[in-house]
Amino acid sequence: MSVLAPIHPKLLDREAYLALEQASGERHEYVEGHVYAMVGGTQAHNIVCGNLYAAIHAARGGCRVFQQGMKLRVQTAGDEIFFYPDVMAVCDPADDAPGWVERPVFIAEVLSPSTGHNDWGIKLVTYRTIPSLREYAVVDAAAAQVTVYRRANDWRPEEIDMTVGTALTTFDARLDVETLYAGVAL
Repeated sequence: MSVLAPIHPKLLDREAYLALEQASGERHEYVEGHVYAMVGGTQAHNIVCGNLYAAIHAARGGCRVFQQGMKLRVQTAGDEIFFYPDVMAVCDPADDAPGWVERPVFIAEVLSPSTGHNDWGIKLVTYRTIPSLREYAVVDAAAAQVTVYRRANDWRPEEIDMTVGTALTTFDARLDVETLYAGVAL
């Protein structure tokens, strides 16, 4: 989601949002009736997303791993939200709606200047409400900095020393400088 204003001056219902998504060919996030255009990322952002996807994909077991193009639907008290996480993993085979998933066990957002405030704000708050979610990682594409939030740790932030790295509790994957930042000039 970007810092820009919503692309529509009026609120859209879910059906109108999904029709817009299908017709436009561009990605939009949907937050309680407001629609936000997704902005393009930097090379570093894309490389870090790819490296993270590869690490999770290699350790996924029977889970499916998605990168940037799959919507996540979250039902809220007032409405519903659709986000496009940078990387997420789903282990429930019944979570198979054609255009989105609802029960991820792992989500990661890679920070960019235009979206970082959302990754630390509304996305953190929203993701913590997903019953299936075990871990949420916020990864800085411009510096070797990662913060992991884990349900088992009451969603308290864990700042990761990237020279040592950290193991994910959801998968047998290690997040460290070499894994996440290969190909990125820091």
